[in-house]
Amino acid sequence: MCRPTYFDVPFTTEMNYWMNPNFPPNRVRALNQWKELYAAYRSLGVHVSLLRPRSGLFDQVFTCNVAWGAQGIYVMANPRPRWRIDEIPIAAQWLAKNRFGVLYLPEYFRFEGQGDVVSIGDSGWLFCFGARNDPEVYVFLEKMLNLGDNKKPFVPLQI
Repeated sequence: MCRPTYFDVPFTTEMNYWMNPNFPPNRVRALNQWKELYAAYRSLGVHVSLLRPRSGLFDQVFTCNVAWGAQGIYVMANPRPRWRIDEIPIAAQWLAKNRFGVLYLPEYFRFEGQGDVVSIGDSGWLFCFGARNDPEVYVFLEKMLNLGDNKKPFVPLQI
């Protein structure tokens, strides 16, 4: 997790049509919600690792978008929003420092990490593609993470 210290919507709606700079986030509320979520995880016995927030990385709080992994190996995101690119080496460095494997997709693929890969239990993973992810990426994830023989296949889902 990453504390929402610098969370903001600093640009125009063309940059991110889901967020409107005319209605900026309430930072106090965002921090309180983050603290409640952190406390809930901890109360359930979940180990929570923290990524240090960096000035200028206003979307860094959405840590699920920096990578996706299995079996201790993570494939780093290639985010479509160019302002998120600086988050990737920070997260990769943290993963490597904490003894996780780090892999990279070819640069021309767009992939936004865990945010669009949803576990469906023992049945597999939904791989959501469209605005944020290229449809071919799940094939690379299967190959890179050696999941081809896994009984949990990727199920591509266009959104």
